[in-house]
Amino acid sequence: MHCSAGRDRTGVLVALALSVAGVPPASIAADYARTDGCSGDTMLRMLSHLDDRHGGARTYLPAGGATGAQLERARNRLLSQRFFTPISNGTVMPVKRQIRTPRVGTIRGV
Repeated sequence: MHCSAGRDRTGVLVALALSVAGVPPASIAADYARTDGCSGDTMLRMLSHLDDRHGGARTYLPAGGATGAQLERARNRLLSQRFFTPISNGTVMPVKRQIRTPRVGTIRGV
């Protein structure tokens, strides 16, 4: 998911979801850096701050009201869509996929 307007908010939301799914921080930062004008270093600093201050996304999100069941459903959904493949110690790596850009009017609800 890439967004040119509001990319920081979108990037943080996606980073939190990817973190919950077990994607390594370097992979999250590399994905964020694919958006024009975004630095992977910025995302790595944000993730490091989140870990240092809050213990990571899995402890930060419940403090804001997310339940463990919701986090597990999000993780399972990301993994079930074959966007990621599990590797050792509970982490996952993104699966390289061909990205198709939908034509205007083809997105549900538009």
